[in-house]
Amino acid sequence: MDANLVIEEKSPIRVAVVGGGVGGTLVANLIGRRLGERAAVELVTASPWHVYEPGLLYVPFDDLQQVDVQRPIRDLLRPEVSLVEEPAVAIDVAGKRLRMRSGLDLSWDYLVLATGTEFAAERLPGSAQGAHHFFTVEAAEKLHDALFRFTGGRIVVAAAELPHKHPQALLEFAFLLSDYCERNGLAGRTEIVFSSPADRCFWEPALARIAEKRFEERGIRFEPRLSPAAVLPDAKLLVARGGREIPYDLLVMAPPQRGVELVRRSGLGNTDGWLPTDPETLRLRGVRDVWVLGDCSDLAVSRAPSAADHQARVVAEAIAADYEGRSPRRSLAVYDGSVQFFVEMGDGQAAFLDADYEHPASVQEPSKAIAAGRRAFDRAYWQLIPTGLA
Repeated sequence: MDANLVIEEKSPIRVAVVGGGVGGTLVANLIGRRLGERAAVELVTASPWHVYEPGLLYVPFDDLQQVDVQRPIRDLLRPEVSLVEEPAVAIDVAGKRLRMRSGLDLSWDYLVLATGTEFAAERLPGSAQGAHHFFTVEAAEKLHDALFRFTGGRIVVAAAELPHKHPQALLEFAFLLSDYCERNGLAGRTEIVFSSPADRCFWEPALARIAEKRFEERGIRFEPRLSPAAVLPDAKLLVARGGREIPYDLLVMAPPQRGVELVRRSGLGNTDGWLPTDPETLRLRGVRDVWVLGDCSDLAVSRAPSAADHQARVVAEAIAADYEGRSPRRSLAVYDGSVQFFVEMGDGQAAFLDADYEHPASVQEPSKAIAAGRRAFDRAYWQLIPTGLA
């Protein structure tokens, strides 16, 4: 070997990940683990907390013995990942910069957008004042207090729009609410109404059939094809398009949702702020060095944490392979649309759904064994999922 030969090493790449949910935290950890000192990975987030959103379902029912719902993001990150606890306010794709709220710019070679969703209550007048939800820690705690004060009447469980994040969550809430009413002596004086803008109570036909049968068995009234137009808090009325009115004593609703302001302000999303995403490579369409994962994409997959998990592994491999000048490993070369989730069905039982782009969704019938699996997953989440150890 020529003693005068100098081997030039690549300088570390700069990877910016925007968003501290399951997808953002996981992809940052995976890239840090795979590239080590060859990458300067920065996780940008406005909140110091990582929230296990599926656990929020249990907060209204004071059922937290199996799961805690938030932990400091810093405690979940590998040493190779730096935490930037400040919101980004603009994305300059051409200049490869993030403008931060402080006015400073953060430069990047690769960018991952895992920005999630935001609520758009103004799209449904009166919903902010008249409806509860459980999609944030604060909202779930307020709903807990409302249920504690509830002494009977009609509880309406509804979706403002479709689709929404955690698509199974409203179904789960209705069944756990039925259990709650029975445990607390409210069943005889409480009517539960579940409404949907669609013909079925859920997008997957097999699960919809199972759920609607259970609605009948448990006395839960199903109202299909009900698209909310307004909420009248003082009158306690849910008003549907066409003028139909449903009185309520307590309204629990998945709020209208859209892509976050950062995406909309930067001109990267569609009219609702969803990012145009290649369904297999997960690149932002037309941009080579920007990837999208999780709820902020425009992909036709359920906005569930498991989808973000699968997507994060594809994105981390793509970035590592691009830096190393190789092809991605075959098993992680493309995202295949995989999404899985448990569905609480009441009576201590749960179902399980598994879907991807190529195959019809498969649904495992509700059982106590699946519910036990859900509890085990809840307990293991913090150690296995955002850390990338699974």
